[in-house]
Amino acid sequence: MPIERRSTSRQTTILILSIVAVLVAIGLVIAAVGAAGRNNPPVIQAGKRTRFDAGLAKERAASIAKDGPLLFSDVSGSGQRLPVFVSHDGGDFRTGWNVIGAHLPDTPDDCFLRWSKESAVFEAPCTDVTYPLDGGPLPHYGWEVDEDGHLLIDLRSPTTKPG
Repeated sequence: MPIERRSTSRQTTILILSIVAVLVAIGLVIAAVGAAGRNNPPVIQAGKRTRFDAGLAKERAASIAKDGPLLFSDVSGSGQRLPVFVSHDGGDFRTGWNVIGAHLPDTPDDCFLRWSKESAVFEAPCTDVTYPLDGGPLPHYGWEVDEDGHLLIDLRSPTTKPG
């Protein structure tokens, strides 16, 4: 039986094309896995975030009832510019929310509130002042619970909670 002779240049071309195809396939798989792993919260963008979706209000309220206020380290998307504490008071997840700036005004950049579960107050370690669960005179941000039950935080302008 005769044996077919192939040229070495053709074999080299086929080998190179096979390797390139495998590398492209691996790259596409890596890109697809990376894209699937991203979980960005829905926001309205205007240079910086103006709204932050804190998740399902019912779940957040249950978590706060069990473990205390939640700290979101930066909801603005610009690196520790706007950390906030979210607290909830009452039984209805659609009402009773407080969104409080966690960085104290006119203090060093590293002066953040912390929640004391034992005392049930916010503590300001750099000033030795404490604040109630509702944040008292601290900067507050608006919020709403949408029709899907998501807690949406308005980041445009902090206010002082009325007395």
